[in-house]
Amino acid sequence: MDGDLDLALANNADPDGTHPLYVNGLPAALGARSLQVLILDGQGRLTRAGTKVTATAEDIVPEHPEGFRTARLLDAGGGYSSQGAPPAHFGFPSWVTRATVHVEWFEKGQPRTATVSGVELAAFQHKWLVLRLGVQ
Repeated sequence: MDGDLDLALANNADPDGTHPLYVNGLPAALGARSLQVLILDGQGRLTRAGTKVTATAEDIVPEHPEGFRTARLLDAGGGYSSQGAPPAHFGFPSWVTRATVHVEWFEKGQPRTATVSGVELAAFQHKWLVLRLGVQ
């Protein structure tokens, strides 16, 4: 978990069963500008498909008065014979040091939201921000 995304492939068509790993060679300083947010239900399960996770920069700098905001929609899997990593992965520009994470999901047919402010990106280098949301 160096902050960048790597890619592992399972080659079902190859009789030798190769499993290549493509390692992202992003410099560590750039990988450290990322945030990975894992969303769990109240019982600690990965059952929040359809959840929208938005990350907004709290830093205000004159060079970027428009700020920075990005979002991910969580799904329950991938395509044919594939699987993505469960956390929502966000990369930030160099001027961002702190973010607000806003989560929107449905529970028992009702829209729900949660917000975590003051997330220091440096504090989550090499680890995930884990949020348990909903009824326990």
